[in-house]
Amino acid sequence: MTPRELQIYLDAKKEINRNKINELLFVAWHVEAFARQKKLPKLSKIISEKKKKPAKQTNNDMLDMIRNINAALGGAEVSK
Repeated sequence: MTPRELQIYLDAKKEINRNKINELLFVAWHVEAFARQKKLPKLSKIISEKKKKPAKQTNNDMLDMIRNINAALGGAEVSK
C-alpha cells in the first residue's frame, strides 16, 4: 500500500469511527430524554416519517428551470 492509499484508508476509518460515536451519542441522549419523561409518547408517533408534499410547479417554474439548465449547458437563450 502506498502512503497515499494508506492515508485515504486511515481517513475513511476515522470518518467511520466519528459517525459511530455520533450515533452512540444520539442514542444515549434519547435514552436519557425518554427516561426523564413520565409518560412516553406512542412509538408510532416517534418513528413516523413526516413527508412534506412538494409544492406544485407552475408551467412558468418548469420553463425557468429548463432555461437555467440550457444556459448552464451552454445552449442558446430561449426567449420568454
